[in-house]
Amino acid sequence: MVRNPLCLSLVLLLPLAAAAQPAPGEGTAEATTEEPDEAVREQAVQHFQSGVALMQTENWDAAMLEFERSLELYPSRNALFNLGMCQMALFRYVAATGPFERFLELYREMPEAAAQVQRVGDALQDLRGLRATIAIDVNVAGAEILIDGRSVGTAPLVDPVIVDPGRHTVEARLDGYGGAPQIVPVTSGETAEVHVALAEIARIGRVRVEANVPDAEVWVDNALLGTVP
Repeated sequence: MVRNPLCLSLVLLLPLAAAAQPAPGEGTAEATTEEPDEAVREQAVQHFQSGVALMQTENWDAAMLEFERSLELYPSRNALFNLGMCQMALFRYVAATGPFERFLELYREMPEAAAQVQRVGDALQDLRGLRATIAIDVNVAGAEILIDGRSVGTAPLVDPVIVDPGRHTVEARLDGYGGAPQIVPVTSGETAEVHVALAEIARIGRVRVEANVPDAEVWVDNALLGTVP
């Protein structure tokens, strides 16, 4: 049975984030050759604390940006944990998978992270059941394939593309070819199959005709077009 991921993040994860968590850097498993500048660490702490405050007001998108910035400055398990939570609360199931999988990779064996590891494992189980895929076939090899304006590769695509459930815009682009974008609805656990047909765009050019004999007739493709000059 798949649990509601938003309820999971609100009921199980938010209290942990809003409580007195260690500042960024505590419990990190990522080895660094040297400690960051104290001013940099303080910036990371400030961004982390801003993210927690924004989560408490359910401003998930802004909180996500704060945690991303905190992680750039000084990686920590709590910022990574909360980043995945924010993406989950925004229904970005595919995006949330990355931070959560990274969390387990880094902190699965850390005793003090056991509660978070359990919650992340539960969340990943839910996320994998909520994702969908789109299999895209294009009639012209080498065309760039885009979903919702984001490039996902070139034709032919070997594997279906993992997406969040919902409506997605699928298109293909290649110089000299044209084709209309398609709106593709897909539900969780489903694979939508899409065929994108590109048509070669007719190229129109101009020909300048000069002749050394006045009033000479000009023919193109067996059609009389006029006389020179």
